Amino acid sequence: MNILVLTDHKGHTVNNSVYRIVQEIAKHKANVIVFVASRSDDRNIGFYSNQSTDIYAVRVDSNFSYESAQIAFDSAVSTSLDQYDIIFLRLPRPIGDGFFSFLKNNFDENRIINRPSGIENTSNKSFLTKLDKYVVPMALCEDFAQIQAFVDKYDCVLKPLEEYGGKGIIKIQNARVQLDDMDMSMAEFAAYYKQKQMPYLAMKFLKNVQNGDKRIVVVNGRILTSSLRMPGPGQWLCNVAQGGTDVPTEPTAREIEMVKYLNPILLNEGIFYYGLDTLEDDNGDRVISEVNTLSIGGIAPAEKRDGMQLSGIFADEFISYCKNITQ
Repeated sequence: MNILVLTDHKGHTVNNSVYRIVQEIAKHKANVIVFVASRSDDRNIGFYSNQSTDIYAVRVDSNFSYESAQIAFDSAVSTSLDQYDIIFLRLPRPIGDGFFSFLKNNFDENRIINRPSGIENTSNKSFLTKLDKYVVPMALCEDFAQIQAFVDKYDCVLKPLEEYGGKGIIKIQNARVQLDDMDMSMAEFAAYYKQKQMPYLAMKFLKNVQNGDKRIVVVNGRILTSSLRMPGPGQWLCNVAQGGTDVPTEPTAREIEMVKYLNPILLNEGIFYYGLDTLEDDNGDRVISEVNTLSIGGIAPAEKRDGMQLSGIFADEFISYCKNITQ
């Protein structure tokens, strides 16, 4: 089985999980061959701009690592999509316009992990509005009148549908709007919004947000690891990228039930690997705050932090899933 991993090494840090994961897949007893192609390799501009099915990729061996990545990608060789049985997406946002359609037109998308159409259906924050359990009051707001109608009922946060990493999130509490370093009235926000209109997912603001945002990593329906991200001093956003901290934790019984609820929905969409984020609601119960199905991290940091061999477990689940979708 030949596997092509699509990534972008220029944005990686030593904590990126792709290196440990692909090494474990490459040395799996199933005897698979793994190649990795980077979006930052200039020779792949044609591929990542939807113009060519030829792609430069490097074969993974025991020396493939974050530290050696640049040298490895410099020695990448020319290959073509028709040489591969599986594509594994490890691409961060932003995804180029039309790239998923390009992949689907040139490769069986049922053999792409995660499936592009599944990512499109589930990675957008509006996916949460389709869930009927474990969620807080929320609404898709496409204009200011809809935002105002939601604010009339609840203090809330507004999440841009396409942003990630905590970027662009707005908090509205007691009719005051907090956006980045700005504090404004609703009337001032109305004028601001008129200049920068975009759709938002409005979610009821939870007073227990300071108790942390938990990230649960799920692979082939199995919980692999979880951690609690706490907001930084004087902050309310829990994202590590926004100054939060990350500590190991265990999923609660309720969160295990959430995963059981989400698994059939997401597996039906071709989602093998996802990150479930939960917050504590006003009653102290964990609720779903986000589902990430594009580029999910957490495995390498958890291995380093906890001393667990999670990438080997990931590889076993990955190979099992690949066998099911290629039969």
